[in-house]
Amino acid sequence: MNVFDTHAHYDSGAFNGDRLELLASMPSRGVELIVNPGCDLESSRTAVELSERFPFVYAAVGWQPEEWESWDCGSEALVRELARHPKCVAMSRITGLSSPAGMPITMGFVPSNGSTPPYGAINRYVLQHMMVMRSLLAPLSA
Repeated sequence: MNVFDTHAHYDSGAFNGDRLELLASMPSRGVELIVNPGCDLESSRTAVELSERFPFVYAAVGWQPEEWESWDCGSEALVRELARHPKCVAMSRITGLSSPAGMPITMGFVPSNGSTPPYGAINRYVLQHMMVMRSLLAPLSA
């Protein structure tokens, strides 16, 4: 059986002990393609690095909603640079799409620390992220 892992987080600390060995073993286990999505700057960089190291690994880059506080004035340029990498195939999820009907998509998002993000700040983050995607014509991953 041939497998395409469309949403792997091999950048996670859970793989620190054997990440490279595990990834190297994937083709012999029937895994032909992997997309590793970044959740923030560090994990997006790692996703790109893994894609450079393994021919069957591709990157999705960007910030997930839980990481919106790390988005700053330089983040747009950084994500744009990473998204231009030849093995970047998508932008990572940027919005919580589980909000109640009729509510702004950012209203349903609550960070892991339980705080509520300032509505204007998270909307600026979402807008900038979407503008990068639109300018690069990158598909949006779920």
